[in-house]
Amino acid sequence: MAVFICYRRDDTEGEARALYTRLAKETDESNLFLDHDAIGAGDDWRERIDATLKKVEAVLVVIGPRWFQILDQRAKAKSNDTVVQEIAVSLAHPKVRVIPVLVNGATLPPAATLPAEIQKLADRNAIEVRGSAWKDDTARLVKALRKAGALPAPRSRWFLRAAAAVALLAIAGAAYGMRVVVPAVPPSMSQSYARELIESRWLTFKENRVKTARFQGYIVEGAQRGIPVAADQRPPAGQTIFRGQTVEVDFIVREPYRLVCKGGGELTSPGPADVVKFDPYPAAWSLDMPPGSCAWVTSPLVPNQDPYLKPLGFKDKLPELFKNAPGGFLVFCSYSEYDQPNASKSERLVAINYNQFLSPDDNGKLNPTVSGHVCDERF
Repeated sequence: MAVFICYRRDDTEGEARALYTRLAKETDESNLFLDHDAIGAGDDWRERIDATLKKVEAVLVVIGPRWFQILDQRAKAKSNDTVVQEIAVSLAHPKVRVIPVLVNGATLPPAATLPAEIQKLADRNAIEVRGSAWKDDTARLVKALRKAGALPAPRSRWFLRAAAAVALLAIAGAAYGMRVVVPAVPPSMSQSYARELIESRWLTFKENRVKTARFQGYIVEGAQRGIPVAADQRPPAGQTIFRGQTVEVDFIVREPYRLVCKGGGELTSPGPADVVKFDPYPAAWSLDMPPGSCAWVTSPLVPNQDPYLKPLGFKDKLPELFKNAPGGFLVFCSYSEYDQPNASKSERLVAINYNQFLSPDDNGKLNPTVSGHVCDERF
């Protein structure tokens, strides 16, 4: 037996039963005692309670608004008060933790107002259990009982914990020996998205800065300013390695340009392909641009740039990004990507990253917020 719940039926029967139910979630019911719930038919009531109180580690004295009033009435009538007897026996055992539990706004009576045999009850730290904070207050009570060693975990929980521990060891062992396939880092992917891609496969990411790199079959040199983009990787994509091993990615600085787009069309409803189609706007960007159109911030697209955008690492985020952008405008750091050396026409524009393009001023007017070097990252 671990916890005895002492209460007055005319005062806190409902609350006492609710506490019993709450504690039964934390331990086996055989570790709890609630008068007639734990006394079998034909048992000697007084003898059973006295024997129980000698074995428990904690006694919860549930005190409601009428608790002292009933005590006072019985004292004046010189009638038997079993609650006083239960508390007196509990206080007589120094190893028993006696905890007053105050419910429904009740307060602990002063020691001078209590019978001599239970006056020490007023010296015990009480725990208030409020209906408005039942979950938190009963959690504090459970914690106090656990600390006192009065609330052992149920047998089923120990079995579950043991099984879970074995399962975790098995999983850990399997995870240690698991191998993963190295993902392909697309050429021109920004450093942040390349890191995100590599680390999502439980691999270690390492960056290398290079001055020249091969793109789509031809050699390019890094720019003086711009954004680092992926050029090559080791090990190569498709190779199987152990989790935790390092994937090195070479980065070269490219200088992209600002492509302004207004949400709509495939931009906010991207399909399964890796590119999205947009409508070329026949001038530099404008607040009057129709939905689903794009233009360079200072000029329209040139004839050899097809209206396809390849967002590297964030295509699936486009609907939400456009939805949250002021005016529905986003700016992409982009440049033409050719699939073949010396190609005369670009099949798409590659977008390295994004940013919101407009913000409202004090009068609510939308104005560009992107600086002239928005596509320039310093290191």
